[in-house]
Amino acid sequence: MQSLNEGERIAFTSCIEVVLMRSGNIYYHAVLSKLEAYYNCRALQLLENIEHLRDVLKEVYGKQYDSILDNISAETDQLENLDEFKARFFKIMKS
Repeated sequence: MQSLNEGERIAFTSCIEVVLMRSGNIYYHAVLSKLEAYYNCRALQLLENIEHLRDVLKEVYGKQYDSILDNISAETDQLENLDEFKARFFKIMKS
């Protein structure tokens, strides 16, 4: 399984944050607040426990969750050499 170096982790996390910010400031802050409150997880730790991110995104976005995943997928398409990690990430996020 591919693990990310720090630069790749920051780039992937930034893609997620860009999508969440585009969806609205309230949603973005709700996601970050819930991650910290429920799991003591900060923005740069989003990829350490993808399941936590999935659960919070489902809670915050509800029926829009699949759309958010599509947007994250499109945003991360610009990242090169991360196909194995992206496949694992989206497998978890779609479960």
